[in-house]
Amino acid sequence: MTKIGLMLCDCFGQFAEVIDLDSIEQSMRDSGKFSVILRKDDLCMASGLEAIKQMITEHNLDKIVIAACSPKVYEPTFRKVVEELGLNKYSSLVIVNLENQVVRVHREMPKEATEKAKTLILAAVAKLEKAESIEKIRIPIQPTTLIIGGGIAGETAAQELTDLGFNVTLVERRPSIGGRMLQLGTVYPTDDCSLCVRSSGYVGYDVGGPRRCFYRGGLGTLDKLEILTNTEVKDVKGQIGNFKVSLEKKPRYVNERCINCHKCAEVCPVEVDNDFDFNLTKRKAIYRPFPQSIPPYYVLDPDTCIWCGKCVEVCPTNAIDLQEKSKTLEKTFGTVIMATGFEEYDAKKLNYGYGMFPDVVTQLQLARMLDPTGPSFGEPYRPSNQQMPQKIVMIQCAGSRDEAHVPYCSNVCCMIALKHSIMIKEKHPEIDITICYMDIRPVGKNYEEYYRKARELGVVFLRGKPSYVVDDQRTEKILVEVENTLTGEFNILEADLIALSMAMVPSKGSAELAKMLGVELDDYGFIQLLDPKVRPVETNVAGIFATGCTITPMDIPTTMAYSGTASIRAAKLMLAREMEKDKVTAWVDQEICSTCRVCEQVCPFSAIEMGVKEDGELGPAEVLDAKCYACGLCVSACPSAAISFKFYSEEQLKAEINSLLHNSGTEKKVIAFLCDECAYGTADEAGFLDLQYDPSVYLVRVPCISRVDPQLVLSALQEGADGVLVIGCLKERCHFLKGSEVGDLRVNLLQLLLNQMGINEERVKMYFVDCAEVNVFTRAVEEMTKTLENIGKLQIQ
Repeated sequence: MTKIGLMLCDCFGQFAEVIDLDSIEQSMRDSGKFSVILRKDDLCMASGLEAIKQMITEHNLDKIVIAACSPKVYEPTFRKVVEELGLNKYSSLVIVNLENQVVRVHREMPKEATEKAKTLILAAVAKLEKAESIEKIRIPIQPTTLIIGGGIAGETAAQELTDLGFNVTLVERRPSIGGRMLQLGTVYPTDDCSLCVRSSGYVGYDVGGPRRCFYRGGLGTLDKLEILTNTEVKDVKGQIGNFKVSLEKKPRYVNERCINCHKCAEVCPVEVDNDFDFNLTKRKAIYRPFPQSIPPYYVLDPDTCIWCGKCVEVCPTNAIDLQEKSKTLEKTFGTVIMATGFEEYDAKKLNYGYGMFPDVVTQLQLARMLDPTGPSFGEPYRPSNQQMPQKIVMIQCAGSRDEAHVPYCSNVCCMIALKHSIMIKEKHPEIDITICYMDIRPVGKNYEEYYRKARELGVVFLRGKPSYVVDDQRTEKILVEVENTLTGEFNILEADLIALSMAMVPSKGSAELAKMLGVELDDYGFIQLLDPKVRPVETNVAGIFATGCTITPMDIPTTMAYSGTASIRAAKLMLAREMEKDKVTAWVDQEICSTCRVCEQVCPFSAIEMGVKEDGELGPAEVLDAKCYACGLCVSACPSAAISFKFYSEEQLKAEINSLLHNSGTEKKVIAFLCDECAYGTADEAGFLDLQYDPSVYLVRVPCISRVDPQLVLSALQEGADGVLVIGCLKERCHFLKGSEVGDLRVNLLQLLLNQMGINEERVKMYFVDCAEVNVFTRAVEEMTKTLENIGKLQIQ
């Protein structure tokens, strides 16, 4: 027979002030459930822990119930004790929270509190009897990282990881790495060249200063860095430590023998818009993306090339191969960092004449003009006639903070406009500049100085968002109609050049990439972080991180900081070379699985993949243990009951609930399912604050509210519960992302079902709490008990 011991704590006499420990001990002896019972004042302290070890050893116990304080506080301590003695911490230990579920919250009802303590201890035994051993699993982690996106975010992450000794593959879909930053010319907050990047290595140990020009920063020569341009991710399988990635490397048609003699471009008959200069200039079908590009040689654009072969004829080094084909590369990585960046919102969707009037440009186009190496060598000009503008109007929030376009603020637009206006006024004080704004938001160290300097230089700030612009062909000016919201006056501004501070949106293809990786996106298409407050670079998929503007619009210093954080998170995993975790994860009975794919679709962490049979047909679902967070959503969602847990199993929960209901002596009975995060925390907080509530409410701990199957609720009602509470995290802050949202949906459907069964839907209620909202927990309990007083006990025929 299984030998179970009971350890009763008195917490230095505090418990005995409320509950009758002698009565509890005698009842437990009479129950015949325990081989031995120990009472101590200090179970959580060194002497108490030693007493637990001694009792387990002397009586050769298989399992123990500890009736003491909150498991949220002391469970790790007690688990360590049983593990030291060779017992499994999941199958050999259950903690009863006497402190915060009995003693403190029923202080004014000692008799009822004593009886409730007995009920909770017996329920713990029932749960323990159904517990199964759970072993640890080890997941090897390849010490390699795939970084997707070769802009400043990806480059920085690559440098950080190679500096730490890890092998990195940097994938960029364009012909050169560098990203948007290289198109900006001059950048804030340093007001220097955008080509500056951090130097590799460690300042003071290596030769050189803290930064270097992009083309001589050493990126192309780092031993542990593989740069794959013209390359896209086509498929991703596997899990943390072992992501199997399929890459398509598209042909460049020009190889490393290129010496940049420019002869190929000279003879090329095709001329097209230059996308690096945002179509302000032209380039040939064979071209070098920009003078400092990496790799440092030409590329042929297959979409515009007419395949005349003239470039091949003049190439002195035979560097051009028009027969080059795409290659598929299969690689394995331990971690992945997404750094896919941003692009401007389509300005043609606004009523500002972009695409119709050539003198309406975006701030990125203006940045190319103001770049000393740009199309006009640092001078602003009117694209319509190549003349210097005398009046410039900048329109802020073009597409941003607009429900019809992009609702959010793009963070950096104000600073870009301030930077450009200062650059122009310092060089050409005679040019009139007006900035039309909704709000000026220069948030950052010394950023306010840009605003002050712009005003001192004579930049005019007009609070108001223009309604439209028109081209006055008579005067060759652009007219901007705007209401000054500070004065109420309507203004018609004349402009030679209009610069739109466009909204920043996720780069094209990022949604498809995220779907391939199993990464969640927010409502605007940016990466949905696992927790934006405490895990600001982690996605919902373990081992996949994000940085830069793939998360949200951000400036260069912030991007650098995020990239450093993402690198450290990835390095932390890879340094261990393997990940050890308890196999509390879901598992699939492949004999029962109907391959309906419901589990695959509902998993918030992309931890379930469908297998493939030998004949190529869809096979049973498979749980990727390294990705699984053990929330339980799939377990309760599976229509064929093919998925289950060993911990918080259906059998355990039903045994616990049935024991609570059958051993309770209260007139009414309420089962309250509490998620192990915020909801259980509020119940503990109620105890810490000595808040009193009805002892007829019995708390059942679950990992997440999504683990609560409607069948479990119906079973509780069938077994004698008069009401059921389901309490989880706030929907928008659920620790398991979708748990509370799914729980709410299930409860709503369950209430409809109860109505159809002739049972008052008020017997099942759902509440959402933040960990500190103890008032919501106590209100939930109070409202349920009052509801049951009004509608009476549940009678099921």
